[in-house]
Amino acid sequence: MFCRKCKPTADKLSSAHKPTQRYRSERFRPEIQSTKTKISTNRFFLEADYPITVQITQYHAQDLIKAALRKMPLEYGDYDQVIFIWASGSQQFGSLATGYNRTRNHTVEVNYVEIFFFLEQSDTMREDVITALNETYPYEELVVYGQNCLRTLHIRGTDSDDPNRFWDR
Repeated sequence: MFCRKCKPTADKLSSAHKPTQRYRSERFRPEIQSTKTKISTNRFFLEADYPITVQITQYHAQDLIKAALRKMPLEYGDYDQVIFIWASGSQQFGSLATGYNRTRNHTVEVNYVEIFFFLEQSDTMREDVITALNETYPYEELVVYGQNCLRTLHIRGTDSDDPNRFWDR
């Protein structure tokens, strides 16, 4: 993909100048630095985290979850092994001659689920977990997405007498 401001070079494989800041990898460095923010109430506080979403076939999903759990307990508040698995969808792709698979004249469609969990704001932890996912992932190209976010965590002991909570019903 070329920058909107430049034209491709004669070989049509690279732009005429270096990419703008918009296209540089530094753009994706962690922006949320502190683990707790100043936004909080008497019921919750916000914490900086790094959510990970992985697309994988249902058949291989548990292997991937086990790989992540070997590196981190995947905690969320007072709970561990917190993983969200979303309904099946499909991926479509064709193979280029640059990968392990031979080039095909048609695309392949594969059913998948999405696995979602939170990681700490730690570069080492992210690297360890994503490396473990990559080593377990059955395909050549790991399909994983991550970004910085803020999530809410309850303050332990609050809401114990709230009639809307399941334990008071």
